[in-house]
Amino acid sequence: MGLPYAAAYAQSPSTLAGRTIQLTISSGSFPFASSGAYRFLPSALDSTYAIVPISGSISASTGTHTYTKTGTNTATLSLSDAISGALTANCTFSTASSGSYVLTRVGGGSQSGTFFLYSGTSPTSIAGYTITVTITSGASPFATDGSYRFLPAASGNTYNVVGIVGVANSSGTYSYTRIPTAAGYISYDDSVTGPGFTSQLSCDSATSGTVFLTKSSGGGYQTGLFTMVPPAPPSINTPPQSQTVGVGNNVTFSVAASGVGTLSYQWRKNSSTIGGATGSSYTINNVQTGDAGSFDVIVSNIGGSTTSGAATLTVVPPPSITTPPASQTVVAGRGLYLTVSASGTAPLSYQWRKNGVNITGATSGSYSVIGVQASHAGSYEVVVSNSGGSVTSAPPAVLTISLPQPGTVSAWGRNDFGQTAVPANLSRVLAVTAGHSHTVALKDDGTLFAWGSNSEGQVTIPAAAQSGVMAVAAGYYHTVALKTGGSVVAWGRNVEGQVTVPAAAQSGVVAVAAGGYHALALKGDGTIVAWGRADSGQTTVPVAAQSGVAAIAAGEYHSIALKTSGAVVAWGHNGFGQSTVPASASGGVVAIGAGGYHTTALKADGVVVAWGDNLDGQTSVPTAAQSGVVAIAVGHIHNLALKNNGTLVVWGLSGNGQTNVPSGLAGVLAISAGAYHSVAVTSAPLLATSKTGGSLTLLWPDTSGGFRVESALNLSPPVTWSTEPGSLQTNGGSISIVVPVSATRKFYRLAKP
Repeated sequence: MGLPYAAAYAQSPSTLAGRTIQLTISSGSFPFASSGAYRFLPSALDSTYAIVPISGSISASTGTHTYTKTGTNTATLSLSDAISGALTANCTFSTASSGSYVLTRVGGGSQSGTFFLYSGTSPTSIAGYTITVTITSGASPFATDGSYRFLPAASGNTYNVVGIVGVANSSGTYSYTRIPTAAGYISYDDSVTGPGFTSQLSCDSATSGTVFLTKSSGGGYQTGLFTMVPPAPPSINTPPQSQTVGVGNNVTFSVAASGVGTLSYQWRKNSSTIGGATGSSYTINNVQTGDAGSFDVIVSNIGGSTTSGAATLTVVPPPSITTPPASQTVVAGRGLYLTVSASGTAPLSYQWRKNGVNITGATSGSYSVIGVQASHAGSYEVVVSNSGGSVTSAPPAVLTISLPQPGTVSAWGRNDFGQTAVPANLSRVLAVTAGHSHTVALKDDGTLFAWGSNSEGQVTIPAAAQSGVMAVAAGYYHTVALKTGGSVVAWGRNVEGQVTVPAAAQSGVVAVAAGGYHALALKGDGTIVAWGRADSGQTTVPVAAQSGVAAIAAGEYHSIALKTSGAVVAWGHNGFGQSTVPASASGGVVAIGAGGYHTTALKADGVVVAWGDNLDGQTSVPTAAQSGVVAIAVGHIHNLALKNNGTLVVWGLSGNGQTNVPSGLAGVLAISAGAYHSVAVTSAPLLATSKTGGSLTLLWPDTSGGFRVESALNLSPPVTWSTEPGSLQTNGGSISIVVPVSATRKFYRLAKP
């Protein structure tokens, strides 16, 4: 019978090393010896199955007991064909997981019952486990250190926790934790009195049970219940944070974690492991766009691992400048407007600089100056920045300030008082101003020339204004002049006190304006002095215009001020909304003008804005005046805009021809608008040259008559200009003069007598 039975079960070897064997003893003879080989039989007959070798004492009492082979040498369930036969090292046991058994010792004795083989594998570390013991009884005191044993029952072999320090001496519930990663395992000892404990155990039911806690030396025991809780994986206290950095910068991701035992780290990018990134922080130097991605970190300990939330690295390249600011030549007194076009990740910030020094408050995509002067000349650049870095415009935009060039005067429109009949020999004019029915010109030598209606003495220039004048403004029937020393002189109608200059305007003035029947003076400290007719509040300067003013203008019954911030303030008559400043004029304005019942402003970008009375279309700005405008002039019911190419755009009431620009008018330098007439200063024609032998021919168009040729030996001030002798010839659309060529260098110009 043995051989057939053996053949039925003999298949491939099945190791039991480290498995837990639980025996329920129902009968048997005792005691057994403390060591030997024991056999498990499927029944009380036939061949036996044995565990080879189990060392240590076998329980001598009935009940359920558990044994584990923890060593790493061979320990297999083996088959013997005879009860007294030799035990083989390998066998296949189809019913090895459970069954009835007869446990026999080679030297005699037997037990019978049932067995069960647990499936756990060895070793199983419990390093870091929290072991909770509820002590219900026992002797005390214990020593404060040693090795203690946990038993499934109050007798039999024991499970031990190695290296727990400090065991309680009284009843209650206590927790012990084995933290180091070295020894720290539940272990099995085959002998209650054995000398040592192994460091490994496979025990499926080891996480809870009955405790029989004994000290390995010194005696004493306690009983109760125990549970073992695995150590928790780490906790992420502060996960890595998303960051946005610029190309070329360094970036560091950090994590703060806590947990049992030693923590280890592994950083990942886009879920892929980063080689060598095993610290609590991870740094990328000299970041490039390819470094962008999602970063997380796996933090591990003896209890497991925890993955942080992902942190996104956004790599931002610095902006790029698509259109840098351009160099400009601006006439003194006019507005400057520099602009830059840039692209890049928003938001973009700007910082304008002059000659390498930051300009305070110049932090937008454009930079404007109201009324440039010689001190504004220089090199301008803008630094455009974002979170990725910055870029500086190049080459620098060079601002050249040119002085107003003298020219000749053209006038058109209503002429009932000769206000458009320009005197024949008037030349070298820098600026003009037009009143209701009179016109005044300022020459480059600081003298004035006035013509038109003199009903109120407005063209009778007083002695105080016959020299040293730097600016002039014409009201309806009065004229106001600003002297180079900063004092004001006024003449003409004085019924409303408009030519009675107050003491505050007799020094420190930098600009003047004349309205219908009142006058304004702008002081160097940015304050305004106003006098004359006041029935509409036009001379009551509001708080908003009592400081920080850069320019002024006066209409018939209202006044306006341009702040250094580029905002417009208006006050006085508002029957047509002329004093209600629209949002479009709340900033970025570089020049202003006031008419009868409307107001006009020039934006830094060359766009004209107008508001107020529009009965005759005076506030309907034409398309041609919505770009490239450098100066404006406002009449009673019409407007003039000077383009950057020297041409004019005119709109509004045209009943007197005031909007009919003379054909061919070009090279305009300055403009003004009266009640019903318009005035412009135009540049002298350009000279062309042709050399033949020892003669030089100078030519200019015959459309510009009344000029003579003057020469100078140098252009260092003071320049002495002399009239060139010789007769003028008209031929083929040109006027010419022939002058001899000599070894002495000469400069030539056209001038009117």
